[in-house]
Amino acid sequence: MFVHPSFRGQGIGKDLIQKRIDLAYEHHVSRVFVSCYGGSPVSHLYAQRGFLPLFRLGPRYYGGYAETLMAKEIFKSG
Repeated sequence: MFVHPSFRGQGIGKDLIQKRIDLAYEHHVSRVFVSCYGGSPVSHLYAQRGFLPLFRLGPRYYGGYAETLMAKEIFKSG
């Protein structure tokens, strides 16, 4: 996900993340996974929406950033 810098701070990123969560819920998806690089502003938004880091791989991205896989449980399994 990417929001152009001139449109940041307007809640667009939060809305896009929430839409992804809502779609997962509507389609009975148990978990949603996202991948982002360390230090990315979006990783903070995902954390605010209940995504938890699973593990880090790195450095993989340009500039030596590590990749973080995050997940949010939508439906409890079991």
